[in-house]
Amino acid sequence: MNVKDRVVLITGSSSGIGWETALAFAERGSLLAIAARSLNKLNELSELIRGKGGTCFIVPVDVTDSESVASMANKVLKHYGRIDVLVNNAGFGVYAPILEADMKDIQDMMDVNYLGVVRCIQAIVPHMVGQKMGHVVNVASMAGFVAAPTHGGYAATKFAVIGLSEALREEVREYGIKVTTINPGPVDTPFFEKAYSEPIPKVAKRFMRKPEEVAQAIVRAVEEEIPQVMVPAGMAPIVKFKALMPTLFARGTGRLYRMEKKQPD
Repeated sequence: MNVKDRVVLITGSSSGIGWETALAFAERGSLLAIAARSLNKLNELSELIRGKGGTCFIVPVDVTDSESVASMANKVLKHYGRIDVLVNNAGFGVYAPILEADMKDIQDMMDVNYLGVVRCIQAIVPHMVGQKMGHVVNVASMAGFVAAPTHGGYAATKFAVIGLSEALREEVREYGIKVTTINPGPVDTPFFEKAYSEPIPKVAKRFMRKPEEVAQAIVRAVEEEIPQVMVPAGMAPIVKFKALMPTLFARGTGRLYRMEKKQPD
């Protein structure tokens, strides 16, 4: 897809990956629709995009509310007349051992990270079917393949997103609609301010990437119609190793977890 003059709707645009993805598409001449709960941050991003000559439409949304999601879709369609790319980026994580996790945190993560994606897909993809074209990008995670200790609640939501994406990809293929999952490792965003109640583990810092890198991967995936992207690409062998030797892999991640707990900050 040539993304110039294509309408791109991005949820979770108020910070991090969503913010940088909006800027990356704007640089390529896309027509942006930015969505999140924080109107102040959306206004700030919109001014930045318009200041660089881009086109941007603001639409507040709560992806846990079906009526809010439907309203978002209708407003964007009324404003632009179409939606060519949907980037489902809204999400958050809270890391805790399963036996200690707050049930509300687990429910809220599933409501935002997975059910929020479903709501957006059901509200927008039918319009893409009518257009006979479109691209859905679901921002999943390496945690959707590898569930490290303390990441169980969050990883479950991303496993769900990857499974949903695999099914949807085949269901909409005949309508010319593409589906991509973007699977970042640790990314330097405000995500970690909520995810960890303790300092970020050293192993996570070692693999930390910038949100701009993920944003560029999202744009490239749409332009080149890539179904699955790992960020960074060098993490792909980790997933393959787990598939080949799951028991050995699990022991390795468990050992790293226990070592992190014992080491001083």
